[in-house]
Parts: sequence; structure tokens; C-alpha cells
Amino acid sequence: KQLNEIISEIRLINSKIAAYIEEIVNNARVLTTTLAMFAVRDLIFNFSFDSVIIDEASMASFPNVLATGACTKKRISMFGDFRQLPPICSLQNECAQKWLARDLFDIAGIKNKIDLGMNDPRVTMLDIQYRMVSEIAAVVNHFAYSGRLKNGNPDRSNQSFNVRNFPPAENNAVVLLDISNLRSACMKKPGENSHSRYNPLSIALTSCLALKASKLGLKNMAVINPYKYHSFITSRLFSDIPRLKGVLAATVHKSQGSEKDCIFFDLTDAWPLDEASMLTGKKSDKALRMINVAISRARGKLVFIADCDSVKNRPIIDRLIDLLHEYGTVLKPSPDDLHALVGNKPFSWLSDWNSTQKSLIEDLENLKCPVAISLPKGFAISPELNDALARHDRNGFAVKIFRHPLDRNSLANPGKFDSTKKGHKAWFWAWLRQKKLYIGSYSTDGAFCLISDFKLMKSFVQPVTGLRYAKQILSVEQIRQLNHIFGTCPNCHAQRKPLHDNKLIKLTCGKNNNCPEVGISLEQLESAIRILDVPCKKCESQAVAKMRKNNTAYMSCPNFNKDCDGWPYYLTDCL
Repeated sequence: KQLNEIISEIRLINSKIAAYIEEIVNNARVLTTTLAMFAVRDLIFNFSFDSVIIDEASMASFPNVLATGACTKKRISMFGDFRQLPPICSLQNECAQKWLARDLFDIAGIKNKIDLGMNDPRVTMLDIQYRMVSEIAAVVNHFAYSGRLKNGNPDRSNQSFNVRNFPPAENNAVVLLDISNLRSACMKKPGENSHSRYNPLSIALTSCLALKASKLGLKNMAVINPYKYHSFITSRLFSDIPRLKGVLAATVHKSQGSEKDCIFFDLTDAWPLDEASMLTGKKSDKALRMINVAISRARGKLVFIADCDSVKNRPIIDRLIDLLHEYGTVLKPSPDDLHALVGNKPFSWLSDWNSTQKSLIEDLENLKCPVAISLPKGFAISPELNDALARHDRNGFAVKIFRHPLDRNSLANPGKFDSTKKGHKAWFWAWLRQKKLYIGSYSTDGAFCLISDFKLMKSFVQPVTGLRYAKQILSVEQIRQLNHIFGTCPNCHAQRKPLHDNKLIKLTCGKNNNCPEVGISLEQLESAIRILDVPCKKCESQAVAKMRKNNTAYMSCPNFNKDCDGWPYYLTDCL
């Protein structure tokens, strides 16, 4: 009865709100709404308008435009740029692509006329731009607008003119940074049906460039790329670098409508995914629109970062690169040039595989932790590094090698190292658990970088290595100790493992529903935390074991309710 009264009261309130909205709409002289709301709200769709203005018309699907036109008495005006992003349509069938993926400019034949150099009486082109300095405007103009754009102000009156003085390539407003010599690798985001790509070396390089410019005083900048997963990793990394916390790291779609003094446009594509995607050349018109949006966000400086050897023979990309050569300057750094180009923060750069091996040997001597290494095809570990790994293994620290499934010669003396093809990536990586992370090229003559900052490591460990961040590389002795701590099931005698049920920790064999589950004791939990070195997700302090009033043990951050509101990783994350 009480519930029915509440439901009736909610319905009454909703009807009053609907009446207020209807009154506002009926008395409004100007109504602003989205196209989607226009189509689905009967109140708006059944209303008759004298005039309708549609902004960002290139992204409006034709059925939505048709719906607004049906409700207009006198005139419908559309403001948009058919050289920028088209309507978003996830369906790939012919009918959807014909009517949902094309904008009105295309369907009305306006686009074809403009492409042929003809005028159309239905269109007025706003051909004077005030945003970009002349070099950037020239690239955009000849890339997307067939030379029709004009500059409204002389460069010296543009407030962003002096941004060209920031690195890279000081005193140049347009820079092509060709990273072919770095031999970066690109892969798809892990998971089924994912087409989003990412390039760890490219992320590291772009982060260093942004940080160097920030230290010199550049504040208004953004890092743009075509792929959501690449942007996600970059954005997460920036959130852990104090100077870059306010810097936008976004996809092209998210950046439309914004403008910045400096734009770093990272194309991302590289070996082995050097085939064009939908966004980077597979569909020429879509790629042109996407690239035009990215490069036209820049007011004072544009830095285009690409592995030019991998992306050649794509007509749209080739056209852009030719224009960047004509109106800008080209940098093609070798691995030896990186320190001078981007500095050594937040990452340290190593020039080749030999120097990386020497650094690894030194770390293995000084750091007491498990280590995992992934070797691309063609990589061979030197006898010195092999000996250092063997010593590390003998000292009780687990050593795991991920090798290319077709490469049997990567280890000088495999010995008893745990070697597997599972988790293998296109690039080199080495993880010294919670201490250091190496990221490298797919080739021994490419670039390598080292991350020593624990916070920055969090952003990179999973995408670079394929391992979950808190996942441990356990030695045989550590596994034996944990098995002893957790014990065996009295019914089936199988080894027990921890199970997290909300924040309760139980020990179970998982073999039989009739086998009992028992709560973990305070002593067992303390011992497991000590062996696994379980960190807090937020402040990285080692977790502590505590008891609740009902005598159940749980894990907590030692700084909880003081300086930290984080919570430790689960034991199951660490096994």
C-alpha cells in the first residue's frame, strides 16, 4: 500500500514537470535542443517552427535533418564543414552506410560540386580563417579546401605566433616528426573484436615532448590521435605527471570543436599493423576528414608524429606528408638523438639493445625482485645477461622469459628459466616487479626507454606486458610457502586458494560444492601479504591485515582515513 502511494506521488510529480515543460516550449521564442531529442520527444517534434538552424551539420545524419525539415515552416539553415567529421554510424550494411553514414552535403550533391571546383547556389562558404598562423593554415588549406581558404589576420597579430619557439624544432610552426628510425611497434587493444590500436613507444615519446614544452612554459596544448585505447593510456599517464595533468589527451572525435596553441598529432600506426585503418587511410574521405579536424585544432604550432616508412603508399597520408615537407620542417631522429630531442624525463632513453642489456644487468645485481622479459623475434640475450638472469634465479627470484613462438635462439643458455609464448608482444619489454619497466622496439637497432617511477608504471604495465598490474611473478619457494599458508581441503585434499567475496576473504579448494569454505585467519593473511607484497591501489603502500569486530580478517591500506582513501589489490590479483 505504501509503495503504491509513493508510485502515485511520483506519477503526479512527473505529470506536473511535463506540464511545465510543455508550457515553456509553447511560450518560447527560441528553443535549443539536440537532433536526437528533436526526433524522439513528441512535444518538440509535433511543434511547428518558423526557422530551424542546425549547427555541426556535417555530423548530422540525414534522417534527423529530414525530421527537422518536416517541422519547419519557412527556412532551415545548416552550418557545418563537410571536410570535418561525418555522422557516426556503427552499422556496416549498404542501406545504413547510404543513409546514416553520409551527411546532407554529400546526399544533396554539394560535396561533389565543390570537389570539381564548381559553385553551388545553396552554399555560402566562410572562407576567411582567423585561428591558425599562416604555415598551419597553408597545410590545412591545400590538404582539405583546394586552396580556397584565406587568412584574416597577419601572423604577428596572432596571439599564438610565438608558440613556434617551443620545442621540437624551435622557430617552426609546422613540424613533421618521422619516428621510422625508432622502430616502434603497434598492436590492437587486447580483447575480442577490438580494432583500437596503441603504440607504447609513441606514447612515451609524445609524453616526453609535452613535458619538455610544459617545463619551458607552454600551457595550452593537446595530444590527439585516432584511437580510443591509445588516448586512454596517454590520458592516464598524463594524470600521473603533475605538469601534464591539465593537458588534453583525446581522440580526434573528442577534440572536434576545441583549439589549442600547440597540437601533437600522433598517427600511432606502425609495424606490424602498418595497414591503414578506417581512420588512417582505408577510407580516403573519412581519413581526410579525421586528419583535417586534428591538424586544424592548432593555432600556433602543429607537430605531426608518424612512422613514415610504415604509412607510405596511403594517398591521403602521402598528400599530408608532402604538404608538411613543403610548409614545415622535418625531423627524423635516431635512437641516439632522443636524449637531446626530448630529455630524460619522465622516461630514460636507451639507444640500442646492447645498452639496454647493460642496464638490465646492473638492475638485476641491485634489485631483489622477480623479473619477466619478452623478446621479439630476432632478439638474442648476451651471455652476460644470461648469467645475470641465472644468478637472479639461483638467489630465489623468479625469472620468466616470453619468447616469440618461432624463435628458438633468443637465449644463450635457457637453463631452467620459465619460457613461454603466452603474453608475447610485438615489442621488447622487461618488468622488474614494482621497480622498473623497460619498453622497447621490435628491432635491436630501435629505441628503448626505461620507467623507474612507480606511479607512471601503473599506466603502462598492463598494456605493455599484457600482465595485470598486481600480478606477481612468483618463485617456486614463494609458491611453496603460500601453499603451506593456505593449506589443503580436509574433504578432497586439494590445495586451497583465496576467494574474495565482497571484502570477505575465504579459503576454498573450488573443486566440489560440498567442500567447506573457511575464513582466512589474521596470521595467514599477514603472511600472504608479506610474501606477495600487496600494494594499495592508490598510494602504493604495502597492505596491512586487520580484524573486524566479527573476527573476520581483511586487508586495508595503512594510511586509510589519514592521507589515503584507496584499497589494496585482492590476493587473487596477486596470484
